[in-house]
Amino acid sequence: MARRGMRIGLLLIVVLLAAACAEDAIPVVDEPPEEQAPAAEIEIAVQPDEDATTTEYALRCGDDPGWSGDAPTDRAELPADEVCDDLPDRIEAAREALAAETCTQEYGGPQTASVTGVMDGEDVHLDVHRTDGCGIGAWEALQPLLGPAENGEMVE
Repeated sequence: MARRGMRIGLLLIVVLLAAACAEDAIPVVDEPPEEQAPAAEIEIAVQPDEDATTTEYALRCGDDPGWSGDAPTDRAELPADEVCDDLPDRIEAAREALAAETCTQEYGGPQTASVTGVMDGEDVHLDVHRTDGCGIGAWEALQPLLGPAENGEMVE
């Protein structure tokens, strides 16, 4: 009986030691991981009207966010990391606006834009115009990328 008690005692010690070691082996995470901006390489081409020169520039998101190319001053002065944070929602809103089955018949101006590239491994290709309510809605969703347009003229 004494042997049985010793075996149970030793087994209990081994189990307790194993549990204590296992607790130390599990890393404790105090802070949730930081949300990262989407990885994206987006090229933007904006044409104020059919006779104007197209302005081409790019937005890079991820580890080293930034603008490149001929980004207009009002876009280049926007912190790229902030624009990148909102990019997925803005791209989705523009897609929804352009996919609408009915659009208001209003003319917002001659401006056109192309937004192409890759965001989080997904292709992005949006052709935006301001010739109806759907295009105006898409432009407004992408305003940090495309810039404001009022009364048919680009605002610089």
